[in-house]
Amino acid sequence: DAKKGMLFIDFPPVLQLQLKRFEYDHARDIMVKINDRYEFPLQLDLDRDDGKYLSPEADRSVRNLYTLHSVLVHSGGVSGGHYYAFIRPTLSNQWYKFDDERVTKEDLKRALEEQYGGEEELPHTNPGLNMNPLKFTKYSNAYMLVYIRESDKEKIVCDLEETDINEDLKV
Repeated sequence: DAKKGMLFIDFPPVLQLQLKRFEYDHARDIMVKINDRYEFPLQLDLDRDDGKYLSPEADRSVRNLYTLHSVLVHSGGVSGGHYYAFIRPTLSNQWYKFDDERVTKEDLKRALEEQYGGEEELPHTNPGLNMNPLKFTKYSNAYMLVYIRESDKEKIVCDLEETDINEDLKV
């Protein structure tokens, strides 16, 4: 029996994961978007299960515990769509949605759970009809995740001072 896998010597301070949401469908000879539900954690522990992702040469003194920093979302299909992001720009737990020129405060549920993809159910508005909920595919879902290693977060996510902002960008 063969085992297929990959072991890592180390992980970077900022871990960027692209979720494979687009693939080629050989049967139909087209690219398709995968809208299946994919749940991702707020915290990602790559040392779990006795470091099963680490090679024997890896430095085990570095703790590979990561916290989600941002979620890039694709809304639409393979031939077109729109991108926006949910980001925690500071060390607080406050999430923001960056959608073109519009920036809004968002809660954790909106930034994570609503970006898992899959199907959503809505109740019928007319109780005289079939009582089964209406199901529809969610076409907005996470496309890329950015995690920051807990031990490095103070070096990576730092406070922004007024002098750090270019004068041309100040309103």
